[in-house]
Amino acid sequence: MYLNSRYKNMKKSKKNILVFGMPRSGTTWIGKIFDSHPDTLYLHEPDTEEKVTELPRFVRPNQYKQYQQFSSEYVQQLTNKTSLRVNGKLPLFNKHYCSPILNLFLKLNIYVAKFLEQTNLKIGLINYIKFLKDKTYIIVWKSIESMARVGLLLEADKDLKLVYIIRHPCGQIASVLAGEKKK
Repeated sequence: MYLNSRYKNMKKSKKNILVFGMPRSGTTWIGKIFDSHPDTLYLHEPDTEEKVTELPRFVRPNQYKQYQQFSSEYVQQLTNKTSLRVNGKLPLFNKHYCSPILNLFLKLNIYVAKFLEQTNLKIGLINYIKFLKDKTYIIVWKSIESMARVGLLLEADKDLKLVYIIRHPCGQIASVLAGEKKK
């Protein structure tokens, strides 16, 4: 309800929410909670899918001016990321900015791509961003790569909102070990 009332008349390029933290800290879970809101466009680790090599992993405040132009452009073009990893994280939710038919089409596109991936036949997702042109939504992107770049990202996008996930180190280590066992 809070997102709905506060950002009701925003266009896609105005507000972004970055959910970030260490791996296995709960960032995906929190990101999917945001994704369940019908006015959000969720991007799952776009900076992991396509590594951001133009920025150092750790950016110091005295380097912000040097990288500000690139980071600003990077944040602006986040919605251009269309891949199964970035856009196909399950579960999928209906969105207000899509018609019922477009919601169905987008889900079908993702499920077919996931099925074909299981059969080792990889296809890309249809670039659905063109269908969302001039629609109103809030971009929520989840990252485990950009923790040390947050200051720079805030400098580049003054409207960026942050959700920093902290998990007790013992819980995080236990989760990493459990995840390694499953592999």
